[in-house]
Amino acid sequence: MGFVMAVLIAAAALLFGTQLLHWLRVAPGAAWAHALAGFGLGIVLIAYAILLLGLFAALKLIWVIAILAIMIACGVGQWRLVVRAAGAARNYLRATWRNPAQSVVLVFIAIWVLMTLGSALVPPDSGDWDGLSQHLAQAWTYAHEGRVRPLWFDHHSQFPCTMQMLYTAGELADGYLTARLLHWLMGMLSVVWAVLIAQRFLSQGRGGSSVGLWTAFILVSTPIFTWLTGVAYVDLGSTFFALGALYFFLDWALNRTPNALALTGLMLAGGMTVKMQGVALAGVIIIAAAILIISQRRNWRDWGLACALVVIIGGPWYLKSHLITGNPVYPFAYEVFGGKQWTQQQADFYEHHQMAFGYGELPDGKELAQMSFWRKRLLGPREPYKWLIGPVLLTIRPWDFAVDRNLRPQALLLHWIGPLYLLLILLLLVWKRPPAVGLVMWLFLPLWLWWFFSMQYTRYLLPSLVLLCPLAGYSLSQLLSRSGPVRAAAGTVTSLWAVCALVPLVFNLIMAWPIISGKAPWEQYLNATLDVYEPSRYIARYLPEDAVIATYGEPRYYYFERPAVWADPGHSRLFVYETMQTPEDLVNRYRELGITHVLVNRAHTGDLAKATDWPMTLVREAIEARLLRQMGSFSRRQYLLLRIAYATAGDDDS
Repeated sequence: MGFVMAVLIAAAALLFGTQLLHWLRVAPGAAWAHALAGFGLGIVLIAYAILLLGLFAALKLIWVIAILAIMIACGVGQWRLVVRAAGAARNYLRATWRNPAQSVVLVFIAIWVLMTLGSALVPPDSGDWDGLSQHLAQAWTYAHEGRVRPLWFDHHSQFPCTMQMLYTAGELADGYLTARLLHWLMGMLSVVWAVLIAQRFLSQGRGGSSVGLWTAFILVSTPIFTWLTGVAYVDLGSTFFALGALYFFLDWALNRTPNALALTGLMLAGGMTVKMQGVALAGVIIIAAAILIISQRRNWRDWGLACALVVIIGGPWYLKSHLITGNPVYPFAYEVFGGKQWTQQQADFYEHHQMAFGYGELPDGKELAQMSFWRKRLLGPREPYKWLIGPVLLTIRPWDFAVDRNLRPQALLLHWIGPLYLLLILLLLVWKRPPAVGLVMWLFLPLWLWWFFSMQYTRYLLPSLVLLCPLAGYSLSQLLSRSGPVRAAAGTVTSLWAVCALVPLVFNLIMAWPIISGKAPWEQYLNATLDVYEPSRYIARYLPEDAVIATYGEPRYYYFERPAVWADPGHSRLFVYETMQTPEDLVNRYRELGITHVLVNRAHTGDLAKATDWPMTLVREAIEARLLRQMGSFSRRQYLLLRIAYATAGDDDS
């Protein structure tokens, strides 16, 4: 049923979105551009429809299916567009296949597609951290309760949630599979966008006919992009809309194509509904368009329409956040907007955490909080000279830009941009290049600076990095079109990197092969690959359906199949630990929130017997006072499951 739901969502988005563009008379002439733009518009509209159902507490499978059926019926005539797009793809692949060297690259990409699809079908494990703690977990909560409400323990739930709404439809149907497949599909369509950009704006000069193929190679061989195709995150939705916006912006800027700037605004709005990072790209491209209008004395009408689309289509998520929290970009910009269930201390802690990414060390949080806004952004990883050497550091020291810089092999295998971007982009600085290259570089520069001065986390750079893929593909096509040592060296490096790029996928599929082949149950796989799975299944099987679990050191509650609340300090103000004097105060707060059980992951909280921080001290004292009583035992001794004692102190633990 999860597969069926993914197909229904994709079909409804494609057919209704393309039909709506046709009705509005803004459809692009090229079949694939029309199909992709319509798909993006359809995805956003489906998400808003599910959000409205949730806000009115009407989240039921029958209503979601009804909406999808109506959209498919309205757009059924657009199947002809699908046939045209398929024909264009077939012709391109046939022409490419005739070249022996290019046919090898096609085989590599086909293998990559199949392997990433296999990874997407595997149940979420320890590598899907944000999926299990946020994206899938939020979707499960909304589907379970039949409504969309603020999850005050998780500030991420106040972010734009287009992809999470689609995942909610999947949870109403059959669990994680819809989410994994849709995120994978957004990655595949991002590759198509990149190829279209390269072929339309960069297919000139030697090797021009192959630039799209090499652009696809660059993108699919990017380790962090490959990793994201196998998890239930939302970042590939951002890459899809970012590349779509770039395509139409270049079409407007270089070809003056009618309606292209309006379609740019549509894609920018879509990106804003997926992640808040989309605001940065929207700002950069809107400003770039204004500069071109002024310098080339163009009409402002299309620019105004693009801005209106950005606000009208991209703005509702931010309006929702403002109405619920008082802050349209909650929990950021707390000094300006404030926000419910948040404090300046939490904002300072969050800022320190974000600024710690990158090459260099920050002062402690207290010292940093006393500094001015600009002083904070000119020290440690953000010393001014580092924005120049940042591309080198990002290439040779990827662990500095990952969550845990001690996990160097993991950073190289999964969270790296790879070695090709730096060399290939640098070559473009000295070569004669098409106009599109310079325009994209100027767009990327402010996005690079924004990333550099905000949060130097590789995954957050990806929606900007993909803008460079067509440029890197163009550079590589030029190298391989030459003769002699240059071509031999470029071909050797490319071949070696292609093999390396498949290593993480091969390793992942070898680990999962027993369940893929049906030789072992998926529970056996998850017990081996996900530490929280055993206590999660215990909770799902043995705790009552009305149980609510507070967690410490463990936000991954998707497999609980029970509502959960992150109780760690720093996430929210649901637990004001500094006002609690006794363990009774803590347990009373549990009862006020309807919490019935507590799960502690001592691998992250530390040994309770040696706890010095006040929240865990309160938990320990509550156990000693028999206000919290242990339930069960797990093979991974780091986990401690407790129930709140509602009976007298002399009651047993049965």
